[in-house]
Amino acid sequence: HFKSVSISFNLFKSILFFQPYIKYINLDGFNASLTHNFDKSFSIGTPKAKNIFNFKLPDNSNGESSEVPLWLLRLNSFSITNTKLIINDQINNIIDYQLNELHIKFTNHNNWEHSISLSAKNNQVQSPTSPMVFDQINFIADFRGSIYKLKQWTGKFYLNIADLKYQNNKRLDQLIKNHSTINLIKTNATIKLWGYFSQSTISQLIGDMQLNQTELKNYSNKQKLKIDSLSSFFKLDENKHFLKSSRNSGQQLKNWLISLYHLEVNKNLIKLP
Repeated sequence: HFKSVSISFNLFKSILFFQPYIKYINLDGFNASLTHNFDKSFSIGTPKAKNIFNFKLPDNSNGESSEVPLWLLRLNSFSITNTKLIINDQINNIIDYQLNELHIKFTNHNNWEHSISLSAKNNQVQSPTSPMVFDQINFIADFRGSIYKLKQWTGKFYLNIADLKYQNNKRLDQLIKNHSTINLIKTNATIKLWGYFSQSTISQLIGDMQLNQTELKNYSNKQKLKIDSLSSFFKLDENKHFLKSSRNSGQQLKNWLISLYHLEVNKNLIKLP
């Protein structure tokens, strides 16, 4: 059920081609669900009927997808406002994760230039199945490329997460352990990120982070580090020289160069330079 549905038509094209040409659609005030299934597909529906629409992200080299509806390409914009979204991830054991006051807007400026904006609140109680909660999230992205070829997108994005509370669990602990020697056990954070991507891969990341009551663990020696507060600007750049040499040797490895600016750390109320 929707509180309201707004649809705008291109009257001239509708008359000229004897079929409805929709300019934009807005769906307001409804409850929806998004499920990440064991077979890596996604299901969209309602809390009671979770399997109304199914789709899979492309996994071929070109990122081509024939599942994007053609009407979406013809719209000037498509938006969802004042919505509650319940997310379930069967693979990562995330159950009934809620996004409240969800606003999403997708805009086609032309066939090759697009933008998307998203804002939502969470305010959920932390639990083993909801290890990461936050107060507010805002996301904006501008990108170029065909919607049918997701892996060829290039563009930039901005992400702001306010009052993020993170608490590790066994599933996340195992995932991190497989890729890193350092584990983030818990933190309260506010994070701002500006990023650039090419071929759907992030090439540069600039951020401003403030962490409080943070705890890290070293898998090698089992030691833990507790930090009262940490703030810093940072910049991550793709190490293209490393990528080139790795590909020549037949290995698809990623390497990043990180720069920290204005780093301030407080540990046990002692400010470290």
